Amino acid sequence: VQRRRTYGVSQNAIHGRFITVIEPHEGQRKIELVEGVSENKVRISYSDGKWQEIEVQGIDALPVVELQTYENGCLISVEQT
Repeated sequence: VQRRRTYGVSQNAIHGRFITVIEPHEGQRKIELVEGVSENKVRISYSDGKWQEIEVQGIDALPVVELQTYENGCLISVEQT
């Protein structure tokens, strides 16, 4: 059985940005919540209490993606492309 959760917002604008978070898994899912923090950043909260923030800079030119992982309110890792 395939389930898809979606959220939509409508507004008058010249540009739009969309993000899709895919959780490949078998059994219990781990993603609890996905939130848009800003136009360039999304926060993914997991069932184990950790969360990740993914931010994209320079989307219209040379994109840079940064992934920050948090546990117990503390930054534990940073990855950047």
